[in-house]
Amino acid sequence: MAIKKVDIHTVKHELKEMLSLVENGEEIVFLEDDTPVAHLVAFRQRIAGLHRGSISVSPSFDEPLPDDFWMGNA
Repeated sequence: MAIKKVDIHTVKHELKEMLSLVENGEEIVFLEDDTPVAHLVAFRQRIAGLHRGSISVSPSFDEPLPDDFWMGNA
């Protein structure tokens, strides 16, 4: 997947072309004075349950954290 860098001052004139590139799998990074300010990627709809069972949560997840954690000692 290619990443294209674009100065933000050119965006107004080329937005339609950039959206077409993104729809075809490219990513675009918008720059202002060579500093990245935004990242344009295609919207991908998430599929619920795609990785079911790949993550687990500890049974103690909802328990209060110890005082040492809040004091910065943990």
